[in-house]
Amino acid sequence: MSGPHVRMIVLSTDDLDASIAFYESLGMALKFRDGSHFAAIDGGSVTLALATSVDHPLPGQVVVG
Repeated sequence: MSGPHVRMIVLSTDDLDASIAFYESLGMALKFRDGSHFAAIDGGSVTLALATSVDHPLPGQVVVG
């Protein structure tokens, strides 16, 4: 039997470009970008979503889904 798995973590950011550059410097690839307010980073089995207050469900907090 398998339990629940984390598939995405949404991180709040005020500077999407700097956040993308940081994760790319760690060797993670950009999967998707929507303008200057949302991006998805390939974290292997987990996607890191970077969102400004425009798209973040709870700005300033981490959301795990």
